Amino acid sequence: MKKYLKSKISLLALCAITTISLSGCKKKDNTITVTWWNNYKDPVVDKVDLEESKKSSTYNEYWFAKDVIAKFEQSHPNIKIEMTYKGGYNDIATEIKNGMATGNYPSLASGYPDNTAVYAENGITYDVSSLIDDERFGFGKVGSANATYTTEDDASLYSDDSSTSKSDFSSNFLSIEKTMYSGHLYSMPYSKSSEALLVNKDMMDKVGAGKAGTDTTTTSKGKVVPSYTAPVAQASKTAYTLDANGDGTVTFGELVAVGRKAKADFPGVFGSDVNKNKKGLLVAAPIVWDSAENLFITACEALGIPYLDANGSDASKQVLFNNDDAKKVVTYLKTLFDEGIFATKNQLYFSDEGKGYHQYPTQLLHDGKALAVISSTAGARYVVDDGYTADILSVPSFSASEMGLTGDKVSLKAISQGPSITFFQSQGGDVRIPRAAFEFYKFLTNSTNSAELARKTAYFPLRTSASNTIINEYKNKTSKSDVAVGKMFELNNSYNEKNCNFMTQAFTYSAASRTAVGKLIDSVFTGTSVNEAFTTAYTSVVK
Repeated sequence: MKKYLKSKISLLALCAITTISLSGCKKKDNTITVTWWNNYKDPVVDKVDLEESKKSSTYNEYWFAKDVIAKFEQSHPNIKIEMTYKGGYNDIATEIKNGMATGNYPSLASGYPDNTAVYAENGITYDVSSLIDDERFGFGKVGSANATYTTEDDASLYSDDSSTSKSDFSSNFLSIEKTMYSGHLYSMPYSKSSEALLVNKDMMDKVGAGKAGTDTTTTSKGKVVPSYTAPVAQASKTAYTLDANGDGTVTFGELVAVGRKAKADFPGVFGSDVNKNKKGLLVAAPIVWDSAENLFITACEALGIPYLDANGSDASKQVLFNNDDAKKVVTYLKTLFDEGIFATKNQLYFSDEGKGYHQYPTQLLHDGKALAVISSTAGARYVVDDGYTADILSVPSFSASEMGLTGDKVSLKAISQGPSITFFQSQGGDVRIPRAAFEFYKFLTNSTNSAELARKTAYFPLRTSASNTIINEYKNKTSKSDVAVGKMFELNNSYNEKNCNFMTQAFTYSAASRTAVGKLIDSVFTGTSVNEAFTTAYTSVVK
């Protein structure tokens, strides 16, 4: 009996050893998990019916990303993409900052450059500069199912992929991204937009016509909608003209001249006795620049006025906006505001007083309460409908002489907006993860997907081929809203050709400086002296 037990024990031990041995011989799992934190509203989290959510613009980016991920994982079975909704961009940034010390951050994150700069200063970002031209997994390449994205990978595991070629990717967007981090590429462009000059063409055209708007109806997209009734000036007034040479550009001075005429021609709209509510906030203004921050920064960039310099030796040489030329520009803007010609969004009445939300300037445009608005291109499809006709031109260029500065400099600059995608180092230094993340980014922004994202969101396509595809599609569309969106996409191409898009450097003081100059303009418009406003703004940044 003892012999039998001894034999049985030996057999069990042998089995155990064999099991361990076999387990150790299993093929190594080469699956790479890439985590992506973004702000795409998740219908599952929101407990919204999935089929209904597919019809809602609230979730169009979520469903776009889910579709792209499914296709990517099918062609790259060794890479898994985990997409997680983390709230708004500030929420994403807060969670990453809180997790930096413990390694609780993703492989990819959607967000703005100022936050990326903070991540970089803490050493958790991954510079993809070297990956772009890599012969294996750079732009223009696609990995096979066997590619593992290691330094040992053979180039034969990768093949040419024209849909992700570097030559097709917007060099303008790429150079902007690299400029922000002193030559590094910690992030790559994604949902990009800019600013444009939106004009109520009905008001422009009817000024000299002497015709009142009608109450007739028109059929559009199968629906009967009221025709737009624009306020009309006296018949003796001259019709307005912008972009007289047809090149899509307007100087700020030309826009001001038209705004001045509008104030005189439409006293029932822009007159000082009717253009404000009981609280003194504007209900109408000829020209409105949506973002005071963008106004200040764009003027500085266009006119060569110092704003920020990340390469300065200390704060006093990095935060530069407190200078005489910038003061002259703001002083001039103040005169226009006092004249009743020009405003920013923060001088408009509250659309939601409880939350402190000022009215969107584009709503004034739609209502015939503004002639021209400088606002984001991303909203073009939402602010133009069949009720009125809009024209979309490039953001105004700035002339030194028009702004009260010496010299004859005239320059067109359009600020690049919208989130980028930041790349992070992997916890433990696994180089496969950021490289696999870059492979996914290439797929996400290839020609097909770049075009599809533009269709769903009106963000600018990142690729020339995608941009041309979208423009050709919109040439055949006739509704007023579609025509306006088509013009917006054409504007993107124009900005790229002129190389006029820009972004300021992202570093320690960039976010605070942006906030400060916006408040600076608002405070000057509401009565603070220029010198005091600049001093307050500067000291709020350099404490």
